[in-house]
Amino acid sequence: MQDFSPHKHGQRPARLTAAVAAFVTRPALGGFAAGEPAQRRARMLTALLTTLILLAVIALIVVVIVDPAGSPRRGEYGALITGTLLVLAGAFALNRAGLYKAAAALTVACAVVAPWGAALLDPRVVHGDFVPLTYVVVPVLLSGILLSVGLTAIVSIAQIVALFVFATTAENAAPINWPSLCTMVLFVSALSIVASYLDGRDLDQIVRQNAQLEESHVLLREQSVRDHVSGLFNRRYLEETLERELHRAARLETPLGIVMMDVDRFKELNDQFGHAAGDEVLRGMGVLLKSSLRFADIACRYGGDEFTLILPDAPKQVVQERAEQVRRDVAALEVRFLGRPLPALTLSMGVAVFPDDGATAVALLGASDVALYRAKQGGRDRVEIVPASGDRSAGARD
Repeated sequence: MQDFSPHKHGQRPARLTAAVAAFVTRPALGGFAAGEPAQRRARMLTALLTTLILLAVIALIVVVIVDPAGSPRRGEYGALITGTLLVLAGAFALNRAGLYKAAAALTVACAVVAPWGAALLDPRVVHGDFVPLTYVVVPVLLSGILLSVGLTAIVSIAQIVALFVFATTAENAAPINWPSLCTMVLFVSALSIVASYLDGRDLDQIVRQNAQLEESHVLLREQSVRDHVSGLFNRRYLEETLERELHRAARLETPLGIVMMDVDRFKELNDQFGHAAGDEVLRGMGVLLKSSLRFADIACRYGGDEFTLILPDAPKQVVQERAEQVRRDVAALEVRFLGRPLPALTLSMGVAVFPDDGATAVALLGASDVALYRAKQGGRDRVEIVPASGDRSAGARD
């Protein structure tokens, strides 16, 4: 016995340049870069690495043009820039493989090593040509874009400390305005940390909003195919699903059962007890049908007091037996309204099976409707099958 009171149940050959461009811009999808926020970071890193590689190539060309052949400076800077290019290419490959964190860390590490490598290789940096040292802000900027706030702060502090140590320990150092240089790095570091924090917060907000949109989409889809009173699928879902199941049954050459049912004298119940009581009956029917069917079976409210069952892979005898079981279950169902039991319910039910009784959704529903009419005409509270021959026209029924 079940109590269905109002408070208990709610419910996505070309030319070489085009091919290269497609490869560069195609987002990495493996490993870490699995979700949309991660894909966004991977695309951003791809763009940054492509830019850094192009800039390094330009720097290498400048070294070749400006420094005479055979000069130590040309060899040292050439080797340093070539090594930088190789490391950046490695980071690019890691990012393409979906290893964003490793690629981002390698990119920042490369940007840290390059200017300090120039300072250690070229004695003119100590003797007044301090321009290479200004590039120590590059890893700070990259950290603000690619890494977390904490890691950005660590890289920033490390660069400032390294500048201070270099300024105080370099022998025969030229009188460079070290405080000004350190202050510039400090300013860039502070701005990068703030930018990293704001970017992380915005990214978190985007993730939350995307999750909310996805939840809303699922909810709207559920609402569009559910009957809000009975909790069963609605007629729209029935029509979509029946077409799909018929194609499947035809392909696999398996039967497909349809049961059309009608609550007997439902109008009289509404007239006597009110539509709220009728809604309790519909809710009770919905709970019973959902609990008594197989996982593959589909129960729908066809309209009014009519319900339809889709039973895949069920021959006519099995469909008829299940219909009889549902009829008996409904007869034993007690629906209460305002604390009092409503009159016992009975069902008139019509059974039709693909392919014997129809090859299309319209024909199959029409055949089961004819059988339902026969059940009404035969005294209600019974299950009828489609007649083998004769009259298949349905008349008015209650």
